[in-house]
Amino acid sequence: MSVLDFPWFHVILWILTTVGLLGNVLVVVWRCTRPPEQRNSVLSIMIIILSIADFFYCLHLIMLEGLVAKEVFAKKGNLHFEFEGTVEIICGISGTLSVLSSSTAMW
Repeated sequence: MSVLDFPWFHVILWILTTVGLLGNVLVVVWRCTRPPEQRNSVLSIMIIILSIADFFYCLHLIMLEGLVAKEVFAKKGNLHFEFEGTVEIICGISGTLSVLSSSTAMW
């Protein structure tokens, strides 16, 4: 039995990633609307960059959760149609977002 078999795990993951997306957008907007002398400080720029990196990682998690949810529904027989070719595209985009997130956070 895996943790992925529990529905509460998926609900918690969706809530956390949604809060993460919204929180990171708010941080970027808040930091970018500051006066120029505060906005152009090194600390402010680092906070914006880390927020953007975290935003990309939250997008990555949402894509992966969508694929896991699709797999769980397919196993239970609740999924009556198949998305041909979209899994490869979603995995490619998700992998790109993960690498972009890591690279941005280290920059």
